[in-house]
Amino acid sequence: MLPDRLRKEVMARDEWRCRWCGAGPGDNLDVHHIEYRRGDRYDVEPNLISLCRKDHGFVHAQYPNRRGERITKKVAQEILTYLTMNGGITGIARWRQLRAQWRRENRCEKHGIEAEMCLECDHVRA
Repeated sequence: MLPDRLRKEVMARDEWRCRWCGAGPGDNLDVHHIEYRRGDRYDVEPNLISLCRKDHGFVHAQYPNRRGERITKKVAQEILTYLTMNGGITGIARWRQLRAQWRRENRCEKHGIEAEMCLECDHVRA
């Protein structure tokens, strides 16, 4: 359980908004551990981010997003880490940027690895 002081610091840093979709104050916000919790040493502000309930389940790869898309925990973790260091962008916008970049680089849009190396997705193989 996070101390209230730390929870409030994280939410204030994130302007009381979901950093994934940008949902504003008044929406149910959770504080999410970016690197998965394995003790108190992970309860530090740079490892925490504000997410609405729907997107919290999404970044845990439990539920699809509003468009029916799914994300891997590894990709979500990469994006959320980026968000804590870069303001002015939502997670969904960063994910779109990455997917466009991966398409240009012939990488798997779901995993970010070379398409021919991805064993989970059904990529066209030559």
